[in-house]
Amino acid sequence: MELEKRAHDPHYGRRIIYIQKLQRKKYEKIQVLYKEGIQEIGKLTKRDLFIAGVNLYWAEGFKKDNLVGFSNSDPNMILLFIRWLTQCCDITKDRIKYRLGVNESYIDKIKDIESYWKHILNEQGLQFQKPYFQKVKWKKIYDNPDEYHGVIRIRVTKSTDLLRKIHGWINGLKLNSKIN
Repeated sequence: MELEKRAHDPHYGRRIIYIQKLQRKKYEKIQVLYKEGIQEIGKLTKRDLFIAGVNLYWAEGFKKDNLVGFSNSDPNMILLFIRWLTQCCDITKDRIKYRLGVNESYIDKIKDIESYWKHILNEQGLQFQKPYFQKVKWKKIYDNPDEYHGVIRIRVTKSTDLLRKIHGWINGLKLNSKIN
């Protein structure tokens, strides 16, 4: 019935063309804004990296342990955090320890997940600590479960003093963000 109405509607084709034109304009605008955003960030200075790292820790860093720790599933966020540790906090790579958190339904794919993270981290000889398998039922259905790579947990050994300093940096940001 609906198709019959469309067949007799002389403006239907024009509406489709108009909608496609709007979609194309929206896509082009998104691309322009995306490129502008990249250009506005530009190359990060050491100060930019420092502030970005403090913000990352404030948002995602471990708050309860007595060691510096960070956990995330976004490879770029992980790489930025490691860069912050090594370039702004003078942490050597041998002090950085990695552990995977993986849903127990992926226990058979742990080697593939480890290989994925070794590739991302560019550390083929990397030894992960024993993985943690989460025993929870997933409520979310993923479109492509093969793209699941778990969560990587980073801990820095002998970092109690650094953690205290990070808390100071976070407080410095808080003081600069207070509403008068």
